Amino acid sequence: MENETDLKNALAVFAHYGFRKASMDDLAQAFGVSRQTLYNRFKTKEAVRDWAVEGFSRHMVARAAAELENDKATTADCLLQAFGRWKGDHIALLRSAPHGAEIIEIATEALKSIEDSPLAAFEQQIVRFLMKRKACANRKRAEDIAHTLDIASKGLMVTAESPDAFAAGMKRVINALLD
Repeated sequence: MENETDLKNALAVFAHYGFRKASMDDLAQAFGVSRQTLYNRFKTKEAVRDWAVEGFSRHMVARAAAELENDKATTADCLLQAFGRWKGDHIALLRSAPHGAEIIEIATEALKSIEDSPLAAFEQQIVRFLMKRKACANRKRAEDIAHTLDIASKGLMVTAESPDAFAAGMKRVINALLD
């Protein structure tokens, strides 16, 4: 139980039932293991949640960071693709699940308590990318842009009706910030 599918399945259970109503039985079924196996591994539902949030976030940061390595794409296109992997790819899950917004809130809170948070790591990768591409005059400007992009992506994740709407919104933000 360490692959991306297991992580996503756990989050899908929480998004479907809500954290309070999701049971260890529901989670065990999503993993294809017994409830006892799940209890032996995690002990509590909170531990499953924290594992899933952190693990899935780390997978998504790695995917997003890979988009920043495309030397053939423009700076704006790299950023658009990176934020698409980081947040846009999950719009359908969040929109189709009754408790999708709750999962965003829970994930954000859980990630704040992690010492080497994937959120902070991704923001720093954006800063390094912007500096490498010489898209900003100085580090402070790169940090401000990275932070603004992160905040905008969170808002669009909640309000966008589809991945395409998320991408369109992020494109507007990216173009406004890079002009």
